[in-house]
Amino acid sequence: MGDFDSTKLAAEIKEMTANWKKTPLDQPKLPEVKSKPKPEDWIISMPEAAQCHIFMGHVGVRRNNPDYYKLTVMDYILGTSPGFTDRLSSRVRDREGLAYTVTANISSSAGEEPGMFVTYIGCEPKSFKHVREVVMEEINRIRDKAATKDEVEDVKQYLIGNLPFHFNTSPLMAAQMINVERHHLGLNYFDDYRKAISAVTVADVQAVAKQYLDPAHLVTVAVGAIDKNGTVLPPPKAEK
Repeated sequence: MGDFDSTKLAAEIKEMTANWKKTPLDQPKLPEVKSKPKPEDWIISMPEAAQCHIFMGHVGVRRNNPDYYKLTVMDYILGTSPGFTDRLSSRVRDREGLAYTVTANISSSAGEEPGMFVTYIGCEPKSFKHVREVVMEEINRIRDKAATKDEVEDVKQYLIGNLPFHFNTSPLMAAQMINVERHHLGLNYFDDYRKAISAVTVADVQAVAKQYLDPAHLVTVAVGAIDKNGTVLPPPKAEK
């Protein structure tokens, strides 16, 4: 790092790379990603573990999905908002004290290939069965019942108001520009982002929740002091 003549440096780089030739790069044809035909549980028993780590999810969406911004608002209502204000954090962590950490998100992993809808829960092993039931209730609730107008408006205001903080350091700014280029979002992306988020309605949130969240096909992966049925394991005996 340090001070330098950017014009001179650019000229030197151009001279050094003048003989470089562009060659075609064949893109591999990837198989179609599909959700599991039925729910699955994968439990890794670790009797010595103090905390249980639970992931519940299924195949998500691509970044170019036209419902991406609606899904972003839905995410923040269900399980992404800061300060434990989303539904899962408010109920699972604050009101019922079932988990140390709980999140849910489908939009953040969206890329050129489908990402994932993932709910993560960090809890005590004894809470495994009940916390999973509660999370399922909340996933179904956001599908079956419309969010409130206040929930939707609060999230929209947060997302739009938080946008400038994505540019307050050089690395963050570079990351945003790479994201724009990679996903062909255009030079007006940040204006388009504000407009798209502002346009999301209560009906939009419920519609995308019903379309893209599929609780009947969730795969659960859990690691902790539980057996394959989710029953708490006794602690390992201390060596004499």
